Amino acid sequence: MRYPKSQHILGVDYTVEVKDDLVEKYSATGLFSWKEENIQIQKGMDAKSGQITYLHECFHGVLHRLGIDVLLSQEVNELIVDGLATFTVEQKKNIIKLLSQEK
Repeated sequence: MRYPKSQHILGVDYTVEVKDDLVEKYSATGLFSWKEENIQIQKGMDAKSGQITYLHECFHGVLHRLGIDVLLSQEVNELIVDGLATFTVEQKKNIIKLLSQEK
């Protein structure tokens, strides 16, 4: 799966890096770092898992940029970003159709 080289999230550009050791090192398929301004994604996932993981990390970025992440427990934060990412991937045809309308 291919990912963008960078992702703009509410005023900040984050570098996107594909890694082959996230699962082994961190037991994670994706990581968002506001300090390092990057998103790391595990190499070799199937398309749906890769899309959900990428969006999951982007939504971490959105919550961070809005300042909401510090107001939530880690468990609630994870539930929100995972739900948004999964919904977006499951509804991608409807979302693309909606966003491609000119009027």
